[in-house]
Amino acid sequence: MKKTVLFILSLSILFGAAVCVGAAIKINTSGSLAGEVPPNTNCSHSSVTAPADETETVDENAAKQTALDNAGLMADTVTFTKVKLDKDDGRAIYDIEFYTDSAQYDYEIDAATGTILDYDYDNLTYSYNAQTDSASQYIGEDTAKEAALAHAGLSEEDTTYMKAKLDRDDRTVTYDIEFYSGSMEYDYEIDALTGTVVSYSHDHAGSAGLQNTGESGIDLEKAKSAAFTAAGFSETQVTVREAKLDHDDGVTVYKIEFIANSTEYEVEIDAVTGAVIDFDTESLYD
Repeated sequence: MKKTVLFILSLSILFGAAVCVGAAIKINTSGSLAGEVPPNTNCSHSSVTAPADETETVDENAAKQTALDNAGLMADTVTFTKVKLDKDDGRAIYDIEFYTDSAQYDYEIDAATGTILDYDYDNLTYSYNAQTDSASQYIGEDTAKEAALAHAGLSEEDTTYMKAKLDRDDRTVTYDIEFYSGSMEYDYEIDALTGTVVSYSHDHAGSAGLQNTGESGIDLEKAKSAAFTAAGFSETQVTVREAKLDHDDGVTVYKIEFIANSTEYEVEIDAVTGAVIDFDTESLYD
């Protein structure tokens, strides 16, 4: 009889432990606080606490506020179309999109630090006046550059590799202005007649890019020189199409694209050592 009673007591204890474990699992998978035990359960221990996600130290509301502050807007003046936690090259980021009556904004916010990695602006009220379109009325490259620099809060001395070109798209004429400052890449479209900022984007090369300067790395001009030398040309013999700081599989590199002798060259230069990492060529007639 005693053995039977002990056996029944043992089963009861085991059953009770299973209920507690089940309750703990239910808590963790339902999104409640780790370690919380539901009421009316006689458990003498807490559930196992799941490790926190260390990649997300900035919450969604803080990320939205960072974007709004940068745009100089209040939450009640915009409509959010996307707020999404995502991954980009292994980094947790918030993709945030919103618009006002006059513009659309796109932001990428580092979920660990709250740093703005990328943002784009499009003027929704822009209307090109084709009736007054005359090359003699264009503001000119220098004025377009000044408009872009003024918007970015920079002077030309603060930048490297600035280029400007006149572009026609959907019966509009704009100056495409591209330049670099520190670890940021700036792209602007400026109305060729009025100097209005039609759209712009600012891309952050990332924290690793900030370390690739001075004694610990090379600047853009040295990277371009290394790329031209690898192809057997001098700077006066090539037409540069793109030169920017970028990341490739966790390595910070300069991507240099240029044309020489009817051939397009794409060269990747290690931003720290100056070594040629990748070298591709393609005929313009292929």
